[in-house]
Amino acid sequence: MTIPEIPHQAPEPAAPAAATQRRAGGNGLLVALSIVCAVLLLATLGFGAAAAILSVTNDSAAADPGSTPTPKPTEKVDRDRTVHGIPVDVVSDIDFGYFFMTDTDAKGFTSLYSQIRNDDKTRAVSVFFDVSLYDEDAVLLSRWPSSVYMLPGQVTLFTGVTIGNMLDVASIKIEQTSLKHEEPRSTGTVVLDEARSGDNGLVGGKYTSTLGVEGRAAHVYLVAAVDNEVLGVCWDYENIPASGAFDFRCTLDPASRDEPEPITTLPDDAVVAGYYTLDTIQ
Repeated sequence: MTIPEIPHQAPEPAAPAAATQRRAGGNGLLVALSIVCAVLLLATLGFGAAAAILSVTNDSAAADPGSTPTPKPTEKVDRDRTVHGIPVDVVSDIDFGYFFMTDTDAKGFTSLYSQIRNDDKTRAVSVFFDVSLYDEDAVLLSRWPSSVYMLPGQVTLFTGVTIGNMLDVASIKIEQTSLKHEEPRSTGTVVLDEARSGDNGLVGGKYTSTLGVEGRAAHVYLVAAVDNEVLGVCWDYENIPASGAFDFRCTLDPASRDEPEPITTLPDDAVVAGYYTLDTIQ
C-alpha cells in the first residue's frame, strides 16, 4: 500500500492566557493516520513513538520541578499546536509535525507523539527535551524528560510520557535541553515491507533491515491511520538485525489529535506504518 506523508498541522493563533476548553468527542474512527517516515518506512511513513520507555532520564528535568522553565535552545521557536484541545508550544531546533495523544491509562500515564526529522544528511543527532504541563494560571504542574537518537535524515516519532490529571492541564511546553550532532552509529535503514492487521487493534508486519550494525533493544513503532489522521499507535522493544529480515507486531493504543476512539477492527482504508529508534545512549 502507499503510505501518505504526514502533513504539518496548519498554523494556529497563539493560545490565550486562560485555559482553552478541551473539546469533547472526536472525529470517530477516521481520526487516524498521520505519519510520514523516512526511516522505518523509508520513503513513505515511518514512525517511532513509544510510551514512557522512549524517554531517557535527563539531568535537566528536576524530580521536583520549580516554576522556571528550562533554558531555550539557540535557534527557532516553533509555532503553537493543539492536541485534545490543549495548545502545545515547541522550542526546539528539530522539525516537529502535528501532535497526537493517547487518553490517560489506568496507571495515570498519557503519551504524546509527534513526527520529527533529522534534517542533517550526514550526522546523527541525540536530543533531550523537557515536557512541562501547566494549568490555566500558568502554574507548572509537572515536568518529564524525553529523548531520541536519530540517524542522518531519519524521520521518527517524538514521544513524551507524562503522569497526572490531564483535565487540569491548560497548556503543554516542549523544550529542547540538549542537542548533540555526532558520527552515526550505523548506515542503512529499516523498511516496513508488508503491514497486516487483526482484531482488537492488533497490527504487525514484515521488515527488512539494511543497518550496518544490530539495533539491540531498539524501539519499533506501528501507527494506523485513515485519511492522514492517526487512530492508534503501539510500540515494543526489538532486536533489529544487521542486514536481515524480521517480523514485529503490537496492539494499538487509541490515539489522535482529538479524543481517541476505541479500536476494534481497522477500517478497510486504514494504512499502517512503522518507525524505529535506536537507543538514545549506548
